[in-house]
Amino acid sequence: FTPLLVRGYLGLGIRAGVISLALGYLLAAVFPHYSLHFLHFSFIGGFSLITFLVSTRVVLAHGSYDLKIELNHAQIIWFSVLVLFTGTLRAVGGLSGSISKPLIWGLFACWLVMCAVWARSFGRKLLKMERSTS
Repeated sequence: FTPLLVRGYLGLGIRAGVISLALGYLLAAVFPHYSLHFLHFSFIGGFSLITFLVSTRVVLAHGSYDLKIELNHAQIIWFSVLVLFTGTLRAVGGLSGSISKPLIWGLFACWLVMCAVWARSFGRKLLKMERSTS
């Protein structure tokens, strides 16, 4: 709960992921009948967002890239928003009692788009990382 020393999109995204993680578990505990749906806040909005953003940091740090990229790179904020949107839509989509197939396919398409957004920026950097010969 300490303030960010350096404000950047990566740090904000990780904080949003942690909040989403906690929110999913809290809502699942308070509303056990909808726990499966609310856990999507934790799984999609929490675990997956944190995993991708930590891997972004690892790619930048171990690839000898400038770490200032994580402060204001637009792809990070777009990716984070798409992940949080997908998790929220999946969690809320099941509250009616059943979730429709078009919504599931739309969320699947959104997942593919957000993975493509990440790969467009950071997957390239991952593939270009120098391999150590030692």
